[in-house]
Amino acid sequence: MEALLKRHFWAVVLLGLGLLGYLGAGTIGAIVGVQLAKASRGDDKVRVAAAAGESPLSKRLRDGRLRTESGAVMAGRSMFLLEEPPPQPEEPVEEEKPEEPAAGAPPEPSYEPTTLPIKLMGTLVVSPESWSSASVEVDRQSQKIVSVGTELLDGKAKVEMIRRTCLVLNEGAKLTKACMFQPEGGQVAGGPEGANPGARPAMPERPNPTPAPSPRATAEADNVPGVKKLGEGAYNLDRSHVNDKLKDVSQLGLQVRVVPNYKSGKYEGFRMIGMGGDSLFKDIGFINGDIVQAINGERIDSPNKALALYEALKNKARVTVLIERDGQPKTLRYTIK
Repeated sequence: MEALLKRHFWAVVLLGLGLLGYLGAGTIGAIVGVQLAKASRGDDKVRVAAAAGESPLSKRLRDGRLRTESGAVMAGRSMFLLEEPPPQPEEPVEEEKPEEPAAGAPPEPSYEPTTLPIKLMGTLVVSPESWSSASVEVDRQSQKIVSVGTELLDGKAKVEMIRRTCLVLNEGAKLTKACMFQPEGGQVAGGPEGANPGARPAMPERPNPTPAPSPRATAEADNVPGVKKLGEGAYNLDRSHVNDKLKDVSQLGLQVRVVPNYKSGKYEGFRMIGMGGDSLFKDIGFINGDIVQAINGERIDSPNKALALYEALKNKARVTVLIERDGQPKTLRYTIK
């Protein structure tokens, strides 16, 4: 067998060359056919364009213009190819009107000033009006707490209404008013004789209050002039220092604010808040959040007694105050001399 192959090997080589030639011719034919097909399609397009009277350059320009126009349309639409709605005209914004007083609200008193020796020192206006109270100086001698219906000067005047800066008095045949910053006789403090008695007095400038300390910061100062701490909740106070701090009732709001305290719908004392750094009450042991429940053994069970602490410190030599602090009772004792 081996000898036979060696003798006829030339035939095997010839067969292989023929097979390779066949495959190469087929590949070359395929490549040439593809190129001829492309040339044929291009010639067809040129002939079609020429038949339509359009050159290849014109066709390319037209195709480019179409692509540009379609892009502009796309850009003018949303991402979902939806037409955007036309912009709506903006509705005019109505200007806020100033709040009008509630229907039935009593106006500020416009009565003539009283000629009686009654001077208004301060007011506490709450709702209902029957619970409002005021501190007045009568006949330049004594100060007292009044409410609606209280008679003054042996019945010469009766408190009809309590407003923020004025009392309305019933003097029998007429209604008059006693306002703060207005001395007895009806003349505005500091005004010339013959000035309009009904004119609103000029309000003094209020000094900037000292920033309030932390609500639970201790209020017991050891080195305050006129205040000497004797022990836990016990103090000696200098009368001149107390009078100086309390001489202007209208400025008490800069030292402390009081709000009613209710439990189960019942009035039980008042809560002290907004205590400034220059407050007398801070110097004598009070802190923000204290609830004053009783003064000298008298329970604070009515809003009419909201100024009782002020009256006691101003007029009494010994003052005992029962307070509630953080839910626990505490007693503060003061000796004023």
